[in-house]
Amino acid sequence: MSFPTAPASAPAPNDAEFPTWVRNWLHYDTLAGGLYKQAINARKVREDYEHRILDSLTRRGLTNAILQLKQGKFQAAEETHQVPMSYANIEALLHLYFKAKGAGARDETADILAFFKQHRKMTRTTRLRRIDAPEDKLPPPPQGLLE
Repeated sequence: MSFPTAPASAPAPNDAEFPTWVRNWLHYDTLAGGLYKQAINARKVREDYEHRILDSLTRRGLTNAILQLKQGKFQAAEETHQVPMSYANIEALLHLYFKAKGAGARDETADILAFFKQHRKMTRTTRLRRIDAPEDKLPPPPQGLLE
């Protein structure tokens, strides 16, 4: 499924298509928000069933079992994920680093984090943002774009 792309240039304020673009943006913004919420809920439900299945397999001593269904084969597998490098984690790691250097080493964690915060780059973009939106009401689909 392909969605129409937005025009490359900004419309003039009196452009006849401007109201259609606004309605279309509103439609796709609402649709994207709804899909995002549905995806989050689906992941939560999937995770709940996954925990139930894994707990059941563990209780039965079948942690290495291969489940074969019409949709394919499934097996419990260990996954490794790195912890995100947030400021809090970087701070903890820096404290450990300076502590490992020995008793005579000065802990420069605060200075390093202050430097990071002072020199952190920011990007700015202009976006449309809803100010006062009614809840759970999807506007009608856009007209004329999918013909």
